[in-house]
Amino acid sequence: MSVPRRKACVPCFKSKVRCDQKRPFCARCIQRESQDQCTYAWPITQEQSNASQLTKTGAVQERAEDYAGELELSPIDVRPAVFQCSQNEKQGERRESESLNHSTQPNHQHSDTTILGPLEVLQNEIPVLFENLDLVCTVNSDEIRNRWLNAFAPPLDQTVKAYPPGVVVFVSRMLKSYTSMPSRQKVMPPFVHHLQQRSSDVPDSLANCFSLLKLCEGRLSASEPAIKRFFMQEMDRLYAQYESYDEANLVAAFQAYLIYSMTIFFEFRENESIGLHNAIVNLQKIASEVSLRGLVCAAELKGIRPKWESWVLAEAKRRTLFTMYLFDSVLCAHDNLPTFLAKELQGVLAPSQQNLWAAESRKSWNEHYNDFLSEWGSEGPLLIDELWPISMEASEVQVKARQIRIDKWLAAIDNYGTMLFAVTSCTHDA
Repeated sequence: MSVPRRKACVPCFKSKVRCDQKRPFCARCIQRESQDQCTYAWPITQEQSNASQLTKTGAVQERAEDYAGELELSPIDVRPAVFQCSQNEKQGERRESESLNHSTQPNHQHSDTTILGPLEVLQNEIPVLFENLDLVCTVNSDEIRNRWLNAFAPPLDQTVKAYPPGVVVFVSRMLKSYTSMPSRQKVMPPFVHHLQQRSSDVPDSLANCFSLLKLCEGRLSASEPAIKRFFMQEMDRLYAQYESYDEANLVAAFQAYLIYSMTIFFEFRENESIGLHNAIVNLQKIASEVSLRGLVCAAELKGIRPKWESWVLAEAKRRTLFTMYLFDSVLCAHDNLPTFLAKELQGVLAPSQQNLWAAESRKSWNEHYNDFLSEWGSEGPLLIDELWPISMEASEVQVKARQIRIDKWLAAIDNYGTMLFAVTSCTHDA
């Protein structure tokens, strides 16, 4: 693909002024305090990256310190750019045109805090609002809060879960890939729903997280202490405020805190997890609050269709919680500590099928959910504990019935569900 002639950021291009083309923000946008608008219609090329690498070695630490000062003053000022990366020149030109002229398009509602592109909006469709959510707590949130104690004072009613070495490696590689998705693929991990990133007001915690994770890609060793410090400062802020957040912001804070923790472990101090112990304790406290406010929609328990927004947050909560438990198991294995079956999650719904998680509009999701209800019927959807070892007292009929349900679930899940099944299957010989 040929490199386009226009390389300036969007604000400099509109103003017809010279742009120094620095990433992630040019000097003019930094001076005008308009970093949230400093976006590039084209990603930096490999040649540009190699050429600029020679000149920025001495400036990286200074630039990182500037970010640190900015973060301490106002974390919510760190905003992500709207992604306009393209797969080919034709797509890039079309997206560039849409970006510069979105205000004239009837169905393109742009927000400076939108991580992904505009949500598909159908005529006369109800706007997305994370309000009046009907979520129900079906677990013991105190057991989630105190899970970290199990490794040091194992309870008598807990079952040890011994991960085979190959499973530990597999889970570690998968979780590490989640931390690099924002910087490399320009998407959030599969436990963050796209609706959380496309609403009219993206939570500050997710916006900050996306911006900070971009600093990890192509970083120099001299900048690593500063970047890690940014993460820790933002984690401290989230932990100090999480109890005051509404539902949508609490879920986002939980997700961001988990992503920061995994990034620190896999990218910066993989061989020294001691510093993460306190962070994991705090993470499980946040998870407890998230669970206490509900992991399932009341409508899901009744076998009827819930409101889209309620289902999105409930499903995002469940996926994030499962990911946290996987990460906790990796840390325990790393520190040679025992890990236990998450019996406190018994009865929690397993990850949903792909077409529900990826639905782009309320109308599409409603249609898919109606099909989902008719398919699963009165039995209800698969539960996470159905992927665990079945009781030795179970009859052959019960074993066969469970296998049928799991097979039906496997036929419709996305990559995240497939990963989770691979872990449980290899661990429990299901």
